[in-house]
Amino acid sequence: MSFTLQMSMLIIVGYVVSVFKPVEILIQKVATIPNSGCSVILLITTFSFFY
Repeated sequence: MSFTLQMSMLIIVGYVVSVFKPVEILIQKVATIPNSGCSVILLITTFSFFY
């Protein structure tokens, strides 16, 4: 696949997954966890490490 098609698919699939109701609820719950910039970095780092 060309790079442009790959990036287009990434954007489209990412949008479709994020508006799926259970995923949207999960994203909203996870977004309430961090309350400072450092805790956001820690949350993303932890999630990336295990995923």
